[in-house]
Amino acid sequence: MFLVSATLETAMNWLFGGRRPQSRTHDYTCYSPIEDYIFEATDNGQSAYLTSTCRLPKSGDVLLLPDGTGTVCYRVVEIEEYLDTTHAWTALLEKIVD
Repeated sequence: MFLVSATLETAMNWLFGGRRPQSRTHDYTCYSPIEDYIFEATDNGQSAYLTSTCRLPKSGDVLLLPDGTGTVCYRVVEIEEYLDTTHAWTALLEKIVD
């Protein structure tokens, strides 16, 4: 299912000697949830899928997403890139609970 991400992770482990590059935080509160990305929460509410053509995050990165009353943090678990001309991708996210 996420063959591209598994292959990239193997290559990154080889390049960095098993160390993962430092994760980044991506602020999606300034993007439009209709025009820039599609957010789909799972039934349990602790994970979600996000599809976008915005800058590609990496596994382990944190996404800040708007919620009706504030901001919710999610960590990127896996990413699937679509190898077509749109440069779209879908990420499996897990909610970061304080």
